[in-house]
Amino acid sequence: MFESGLSAANHAELAQVAAKARGVLERAAERLSEHLPAGKRPPASMFSSHIWALSHGVVELFMRGNGRNTPFPPEELLEAGIGIYLRGLGLLPADG
Repeated sequence: MFESGLSAANHAELAQVAAKARGVLERAAERLSEHLPAGKRPPASMFSSHIWALSHGVVELFMRGNGRNTPFPPEELLEAGIGIYLRGLGLLPADG
């Protein structure tokens, strides 16, 4: 996400830590959606990938300097985006 220039394929420890982080995201996705009916539950890997992609997008927006074109700080953009996503899945109640 932060363009370290290191390839996980060439650094076993980095690959191990990346896999561990990915596992944390997937377990969180599983736990958040476990009460949804199986037919309406997104695969945990897809769910976690969406959250990762949204997070990555916010980081990229602000790391490249384009975030100054929005009146919202990065943490608000991320929180709002994840909230919208979770409400769409039925995991959070609609705003009232």
